[in-house]
Amino acid sequence: MAFSPETQYVFSGGHQIAYQVVGQAARDILVVPRTTTPVDLLWDDPIAARGLRRLTASARLILCDLRGWGASDSVDSKRLPAMQAWMDDIGAVLDAASSERATIVGFSESALPPMLFAATLPNRTSGLILINAFARFLRGADTPFGMPEETADQYVERYGRIAGRGDLVDYLAPSRAGDPAFRRWAARSQRLGAGPGTAAAIYDVFMRTDVTHVLPAIRVPTLIMHREGDPHVRAAHSRFLADRIVDSRLITLAGEDNEWFSGETETLFDEIEEFVTGIRRAPRSERVLATILFTDIVSSTERAAMLEDAAWRVVREAHDELVRSHIESFGGRLIDMAGDGALAIFDGPARAISCACGIRDAAHSLGLSIRAGVHTGEIELLATGIGGLAVHIGARVAALADPDEVLVSAAVPPLVAGSGIQFTPRGTHALKGVPDPWELYGVKEGA
Repeated sequence: MAFSPETQYVFSGGHQIAYQVVGQAARDILVVPRTTTPVDLLWDDPIAARGLRRLTASARLILCDLRGWGASDSVDSKRLPAMQAWMDDIGAVLDAASSERATIVGFSESALPPMLFAATLPNRTSGLILINAFARFLRGADTPFGMPEETADQYVERYGRIAGRGDLVDYLAPSRAGDPAFRRWAARSQRLGAGPGTAAAIYDVFMRTDVTHVLPAIRVPTLIMHREGDPHVRAAHSRFLADRIVDSRLITLAGEDNEWFSGETETLFDEIEEFVTGIRRAPRSERVLATILFTDIVSSTERAAMLEDAAWRVVREAHDELVRSHIESFGGRLIDMAGDGALAIFDGPARAISCACGIRDAAHSLGLSIRAGVHTGEIELLATGIGGLAVHIGARVAALADPDEVLVSAAVPPLVAGSGIQFTPRGTHALKGVPDPWELYGVKEGA
């Protein structure tokens, strides 16, 4: 089950505003998600949750839904609040969290209230992080890259028509558009963020807001990041912000995703971490220690022949989605899904074992039996995947596993001592292509 912090409430302007506080640290980061990603659902997406957990390594994390969306009080779509009211919500949440100052993070349209807050209350703003943001969405004399006003009504109408149906993913998160589980989560998140009419009305307000005159008054350190191919908010918007915010730094990232949890996210959070702490993570080595997980469907050829092509295709698609979901949920990285199984890496063997056991148990609902192998060793990071002797060892371990068994190499048990995971000795084996024999262990049921 995905981690989900307690959602609390504070009154602001007669409305109850939902917020969450995670962790303890000397610094505070306040994240203001958009209408399509309410705080209660952000933690259900593995990639978004991983990003939020990275923030908690740098600071105490505060999240909030502003009035009108998510778990906060709804508003009349015909009498929407002014930008000042949304700015007041930010202050109320900081007060409720006992935060004197915070670095405030906003995405696209949700970055508008934080910009106004930072300009108005610099004493409460340690820094400002703007991701794929804009000051004026519509085209103007100084924003020729903006949307023509004559098309704005059509844009809002289409936004309201497809919101909550999953189609926004194709536009906002194209890198993950092919993942059925993500599409379902995104559609649900949009529906629970705000109804289509309310979402469109709120977005219309954001789209027609112009805070360009506020930008020179922002005097706090500001990090601006933008994906260069974003079709929703063009990169020129961020260059416009950087030209007018005095103490700002612009970083252009590769990709077309507007959502921060789609596309390359590690670089984005590396930059945030350095901005908040002043410390840059060490560059990644081409050779790293990792835990390798191989899974394989037992007797897949016989199963396919029994079901015939169409039915087997349905089962395989469900299997592939199940495997992807488990790997992401346990913090792993899917490297390949070819043949009848998967290859993934993890930063720790306990998570890899738990993931393997979860896949094995869940596969029973599809009528499938899974074998899995786990090994920890040094791997080589390649442009097309991973390599090194450790990968070959992991593959050989998996091949020796019995149906419904998670088999591990001798390198694994010492690394999970104290975790409660228990093993059964499975003897010493010569692994094809591996110089020395290896002792293998089966994970006991209940792991």
